[in-house]
Amino acid sequence: MKDDENVEFYSFEEHDEELPENDITFGSFIYMSGNRMYGTVTADWSWDRRDTFNDHFGYALPNDWDIIEGTESCRTYYWNPNQNRYDYVSKCGGLPVEANMYGAAWKTHNDAVGERRTRLYFDANAMTTNPQRSVVVRYAHDDTSWGTASVGVNIGLLLSVSYSANSGSIKTAGTRFNF
Repeated sequence: MKDDENVEFYSFEEHDEELPENDITFGSFIYMSGNRMYGTVTADWSWDRRDTFNDHFGYALPNDWDIIEGTESCRTYYWNPNQNRYDYVSKCGGLPVEANMYGAAWKTHNDAVGERRTRLYFDANAMTTNPQRSVVVRYAHDDTSWGTASVGVNIGLLLSVSYSANSGSIKTAGTRFNF
């Protein structure tokens, strides 16, 4: 493939870890133009309790990508059965709770029962002529009865997003997209 060709990639992937697949699925849409990547990663989830205001969703890129400052954002949508579509809810509190040169993570700030979609957006420039074409996503669900877990977030050099429960209980799920 030539560097100046456009590449589009969209998929939903099965994931690993503790959250059942019928509760959460992940997707991605990656658009390449020259050496610039335009990325969207998605988590679709449905909880039967009103305790998702302390959940987290993050992504990490390999170190041969340079995330363009100001392009990162998080948005949450809810399923509107009357309109048969997802409607915008919030910007996940605005700024990420953790961000560095490898990626970012946000709190989802939701307190409603039902089907939701959270999307993370970012743009990045390739720093090498043949960058590793991968993105890792991970979701952490606060599993305590009142959403009171203290959650630590780490975005790592080795294409990783990890969460730890400093107090309380969390369940995580994630996947890796190659494009």
